[in-house]
Amino acid sequence: MIPPRILAILPGFVASTIMDVVKPLMRLDAQGAVRFDATLEFYPSSKAIKKADLVIFCRNTDPRFRHHLDSVYSISTPFIYDLDDNFFEVPLDTVSGEYHRNPSQLECLEQYIRQAALVRVYSKELQDRLATLDVNSSLMSPPLNWELISTRKPAPESKPIKIVYATSRKEDPLSALFIEALTLVQKTNPEDVEIHFWGQYPNNFVQSSNVKFHPFLKNYDKFLLTFSEQEYDIGLAPLIDDPFHRSKTNNKYREYGACEIAGIYSNVPVYADFVKNLDTGILVENTVEDWYSALMQLINDPDLRRRIGLAARQDVLKRYPPGHFENDWANQIKHVLGQSGKEPTLQHKTEIHTGTIQTAQQRPADKPGSVIKSLAKKSLADWKFSFHTQLFNLVMMFKINFRKKL
Repeated sequence: MIPPRILAILPGFVASTIMDVVKPLMRLDAQGAVRFDATLEFYPSSKAIKKADLVIFCRNTDPRFRHHLDSVYSISTPFIYDLDDNFFEVPLDTVSGEYHRNPSQLECLEQYIRQAALVRVYSKELQDRLATLDVNSSLMSPPLNWELISTRKPAPESKPIKIVYATSRKEDPLSALFIEALTLVQKTNPEDVEIHFWGQYPNNFVQSSNVKFHPFLKNYDKFLLTFSEQEYDIGLAPLIDDPFHRSKTNNKYREYGACEIAGIYSNVPVYADFVKNLDTGILVENTVEDWYSALMQLINDPDLRRRIGLAARQDVLKRYPPGHFENDWANQIKHVLGQSGKEPTLQHKTEIHTGTIQTAQQRPADKPGSVIKSLAKKSLADWKFSFHTQLFNLVMMFKINFRKKL
């Protein structure tokens, strides 16, 4: 039997679209379960859309490309929409918030999710928000690529204790939650610790010989592989308790746990629902005292660090075993194709994923900012970054469709 043809139409190749869509579908393609192609939303041909048995959108909200949605809908091709961020609640005091909460963007987003056969989300907070829009949503268990996790070697007793914080955001207010406590650690234990920042160096943190900076890696696979090889001891995971951040996944718990890193996590549902305090991590309130106390506790107690790291790895392995994510995709593709009246020929030995379906009445969105205003804030560096991003997107698209290694 011929496996179904799946087409992903994506706004770009970022960590979310690669981890949540491209990687698992490429694995299913390699297994012969589907025939998968991915393209950028400014690039697909009507011929490619007509050939697809099922289309996948992920984070698409740009009204300029809404005609792809219209094309898919007009020929009754079922589609799945994958959403890992709560665009309805992005803070308006950020460029991202002004963009995503523009009325035209939100209107376009609502059209996608209302017409989708299934919307995949990764947090109960976001699923509850979509319930107000009469949307079929499935709460997913997020991915983790264990093939990229290096085996941790026994650490020498004399080495400095390596503390790490990583972010992919150009605007990152979260580091402010721990930066004062980390500054105190730096002042009192400069020879005992080595502090690593990935992606952004906090403006108000003093540079020193024991502070290392690692530039943002656009290729998430390369980042995770390199990150795991560093064998960090303590990981910082700050988070704000608001609707937008509660819609995030426990990404840092998965990464830290897989790498056997003892993590310190803000005591918010995203982490508190998974982390067992003093067993698989340390939960703290967002105060200087709590962050400092947890840091010093882990710095002074190597046995506790090791015990937490090992327990976290076992917990993460149990919650996110290898292959679970593509299995969910395979089941949902089969289910959606079956519901659409198209006989699924997907050959993949798993059980149908049972996500929670919710419906309710529409709620008006909050008043957004202006896209024009946000674009006007772009500096020359921002425009260069945008150009490099689009070039990266094109290269990634050709790599995927020619089946080269990502």
